[in-house]
Order: sequence, then structure tokens, then C-alpha cells
Amino acid sequence: MKVFPFETLSPQEWEQVRHIRDVLPKGRYLVGGLVRDALLGLPRSKLDVDIVSPQAWEDVNLLRERLGGVVVVLDEGMGLYRLVLGRDCTVDVAQMQGNLRQDLRRRDFTLNAIAVDLHSGEVVDPLNGLGALTARTLEVCSPRAFGLDPLRVLRAFSLPAQCGLRWGRSVIGALSGRDAKRLVWVKAERINQELSRLFSSPSCFNWWWAMYLKGISPLLIPELDSMAGVEQGPYHHLDVLEHSMLALRRMEDLLPRLKRIGRIRDKRGLQKYLEEKIGSWSRYALLKWAEFFHDIGKPAVQRQVEDGRVVFYRHEVVGARLIESIMKNLRFSRRQIKVVSTVVAMHMRPGDLTKEGVTEKALYRFFRQCQGEALGILLVSWADAWATRGKLNPWRNFYSHRKRIIDMINLYADWLRKTSLPKLVDGHDVMRIRGIGPGPVVGRILREVRELQELGRIRTREEAIDYITNWKPER
Repeated sequence: MKVFPFETLSPQEWEQVRHIRDVLPKGRYLVGGLVRDALLGLPRSKLDVDIVSPQAWEDVNLLRERLGGVVVVLDEGMGLYRLVLGRDCTVDVAQMQGNLRQDLRRRDFTLNAIAVDLHSGEVVDPLNGLGALTARTLEVCSPRAFGLDPLRVLRAFSLPAQCGLRWGRSVIGALSGRDAKRLVWVKAERINQELSRLFSSPSCFNWWWAMYLKGISPLLIPELDSMAGVEQGPYHHLDVLEHSMLALRRMEDLLPRLKRIGRIRDKRGLQKYLEEKIGSWSRYALLKWAEFFHDIGKPAVQRQVEDGRVVFYRHEVVGARLIESIMKNLRFSRRQIKVVSTVVAMHMRPGDLTKEGVTEKALYRFFRQCQGEALGILLVSWADAWATRGKLNPWRNFYSHRKRIIDMINLYADWLRKTSLPKLVDGHDVMRIRGIGPGPVVGRILREVRELQELGRIRTREEAIDYITNWKPER
């Protein structure tokens, strides 16, 4: 008999599992991601406990009575319930379908069909999921696996990306276009969750590209097909879709390297920005999403001018509107949509600001316009330039662009410190000194005072008052 190594869980995870074990009767089994990740030695950012029970509804309510939390009905017909115990802990209790072995055969992949007796720790593995874990291959539990739940089609991509697996023969044989087309009937919230897992993984590019080649991602986002075959002129060496894929790969290459780039001064602040959780997505994952979709507006605005050049004027504005619509359909939150649409809308600005002669004042104004996403916009521009290599765009252009982007990242850290400077004057001061009423002029004068304060040209309240007193409209 093989016993599950509970010692591989973190102290917090083991404490929570022990509480659950002490509440529930015997005959309950741990399954799914917690068992799989523990056996693979993978870290977890939150604790998701999956339990199979012969009395799911009674058990989830018993857990609520003893441990607190809120019960959510996920699928009453299938007997699937969730207990939310906090932001970082959920317990899913599923009704056992038949006996345990019959239930495990109905699951998606063999490495998710390993059950652990909650009380004895005995491992039940009728489908050799342990062998699949050792070989790091993904195998389906049955040829009907994808037919039972079309969302498993997406899991066939997100799970290998998360866990560093490869497809086994059974997955290739079971994956069909018929099952993929049924994804349109799956709730958008469930699709969003799998996309979050995919884009949070370190090998998102490979599996996102595979999803496109299999014709699956265009089923979810039809706009992808319009990006294919759109040529971009001599500054690019790839069409819009291929460039977007390469840009995603470059972003995936770039983000882990940031810790090792010596010229970036505030690495801690940069990492904090990237790791912030916005709903179920980290900003790290949202930036990869934004990187892929940064040029989605190009097919809609493509036109040829008189000298024969192909241009894409205001594609970033059109792209921001398109990605907002796509993300709404996929049930992203308002804040997630705001982050990505802001980055897409402004991804061209750093290219203009890397030119010679741009003042600190102009850069500070850009930082204010970014609505807190300046670092993301700069990183997307960096990866975009890295993925652009046409005959009129030699490598030296990229090296110059990268150097300037790093300078701007450092300047942004300095600017953030300056934004905590004390307010020297307010609107009442401006109206009193100038003898005017409320209006846009008051805001304009206050912005100018703040800009000069950030640049170090105004340091005291007296200097601010003097500036307001002598302010002239032609400024």
C-alpha cells in the first residue's frame, strides 16, 4: 500500500487539510490538483482542496458549520459544491459517481485521478496516474473524457503549461474538433479560469500557439483569424498574428530576466507590480495577454498610402476598444479590462518618447497619463521592439530602444517617490491669488505647479505662490 506524503504540504496546507479530516467521516478522498501538485513538487499560491464524497451536500454543510465560510453551488445536478474559507482557500466537495474507481474513471486526466484516503493516507490509483506523473505525460482517463466536459479541451493545454508536461498518445487520439466546437456552450467564467492558468504559466507561448494551430483559440476569439496574413511593411519581418505570437514569447522571456538586469534600480518595486493579483489573474499574466493583443486593431485600420506604404494609423485606439469587447465576453473584471485596454491604447507612446530631445517634463506627463500602468506599457514596448526585425529595423535600433526603456523605468521609480511630495497649494489658493472662480484654468495652474515641483524647480509654498502670482495665460 502506498501512503500519500502529507509532509510535502506546507504547514498551512497541512493544518487546513487536518481540520477538514477531523470534521468529515471516513470514506472521503482527496483528489485533483492538491494531490497532483504535491506529488510533482510544484508550489501553490492558494489552497484548493478537492474532495470526493458519497454525501457531498451533507459534508459541505458540515464543514461550513465547523469551519465557517460560505457555500456556493457549482453544479447541483452533478452534486458539486464549493466552500469558500477565505481569499486563498476553497474546498470543493463532489458527489461520488458510483463507487470510487468508477468515479475516478470519469475524471479528465489520469494524473488527476489519483485519490488519497483523507483519514488513512492510502493512495488509490486505478489508472496509473502515478506512472503518468513520473513520465510527466498527460493521458486521458477514457476516450470519452473530452465529451463529458468540453472545458477539458482547454485543460489539455493549460495543465501541461502549468506543470511542465507533454501530451501522451491518448490525448492526441481523444482530442477532436467536435469536442472543441462544444466550447461555445461552456460558461465564460470557466473558460476565463483556464486562460488565467495558461497565461500565468512559464510556457504560455508554446501552448497558446498550439491552441491556435489546433483551431481552438479562434473558436473563443474569432478576431484572431483576421490577424493572420496581414503584412506590416519593411520594419517588420512577420505578419500581425506571427508578430503577436513572437511578442508574447519575448515577453515570456523578458519577465524572468528583469531580476538579473543590473541597470534596473528598483527591482523590488517592479516585482511587486508584476506579482499583484487582480482577481484571479496576476498582472504578470495580464501583461502577457496585453502583449499578444497589442496589435489586434491593425487589421481594421490597414490601408495603403500614395507612396505604396502600408499604414495602421490609430490601431492602438481601435485595438483597445476591441480587447475591451473580447474581455467583457470572457467575463474579465472591470479592473482587469482597464489594465489591459490602457496598455494596448498606450503601447506606441514609449517609442515616441525614446527619441532624442524628450524632456523630463514630457516623461512625467506620460507617467500620469498611464493610470498606474506605466511599467506595464514600458515592458510591452520592450518585448514588442524585441519581436520586430524588418530589413529597415536593424538590431542596433532595438538595443537603443531597450536602453532608453530601462532609463524610463528608473525615472518612473524616481517619479513615484516625488508624487509623495507635500501639496504646496490648492485650488482655493489659486482662486484667491488670481481673483478667479472655479474652472479649467485653476486645474491647469495646479498641474503646472505640480510638474515644476516634481522637476525640482519649485520647492516651497512661497515659490509656488510667486509662480501663481506671475502666471500668464500664454504659458
